[in-house]
Amino acid sequence: MCKQPTNLLAEAQVINTGLRHFCFDIETGNATAEDINTKAQEAKIPAKAKTDEDINAAKIEAYQKATEKAALLDRAPITVIAVATEAGNVVWNCIPDPCPVKTMPGLNGEIRNFKTEREMLIDLREWLAERASAATEIIGFNSRGFDLPKLRNAYIRHKLQLPTIFVPGINPHYDVMKEYLRNFTTEFNGQLFVKLKTLQNRFGLPEYKEFISGADAPKLAAEGKSKLVIPYCYMDTMTTYLAYQFMTGQIEDKTENGGNTNA
Repeated sequence: MCKQPTNLLAEAQVINTGLRHFCFDIETGNATAEDINTKAQEAKIPAKAKTDEDINAAKIEAYQKATEKAALLDRAPITVIAVATEAGNVVWNCIPDPCPVKTMPGLNGEIRNFKTEREMLIDLREWLAERASAATEIIGFNSRGFDLPKLRNAYIRHKLQLPTIFVPGINPHYDVMKEYLRNFTTEFNGQLFVKLKTLQNRFGLPEYKEFISGADAPKLAAEGKSKLVIPYCYMDTMTTYLAYQFMTGQIEDKTENGGNTNA
């Protein structure tokens, strides 16, 4: 396991009092061919499909749709979990690749590498057990609809006890995407989904998604390219955390170029 130094004083304080914030993002790999096939077989055949030809065409279409969404299926593995907190940042990953810390300038945090998804989830649970409390606020982007359900499902898939912070209904939860759509836009008000890149653009936050996109992550992870996937997940997390701090009034005035007004 490769690590970067963390703020030891802040870390000690957190262990004594509990984290205030747990902001996170995940990246997933593609589900197996067997899981894709299972998903395709679960699709209902349209009532209008009467002939064998129509039924076969419907089955092919269902398989194609399941393949396109292979990284979104319940059984698709989690490859990276990036976390930002007031006491420091941590990235967990199980991408097969040598420790990438020295080749990642600008990634301010600790990187933990594991051989399997199960080992990664156990370590995350142990880390949370030492730091999280019922008052720790979960923060994410579309985390209610995707990231948190995926994490919960992963623990149950591996027959692991769910971390207390992930048990539904216990911890406060701030979904930046949901709050943006509800309270911070007139242009997209009423929509169910919006991309983080759109929020970055409308808020004037630093943009980086021209390099890779979330859709690229499963293929890159399968190729062992952690040096691309880990920074991408990390930047999504840090951007979400920054947006949360702006949206909850926790950041003081800045100049147009991002500097402090009292500098």
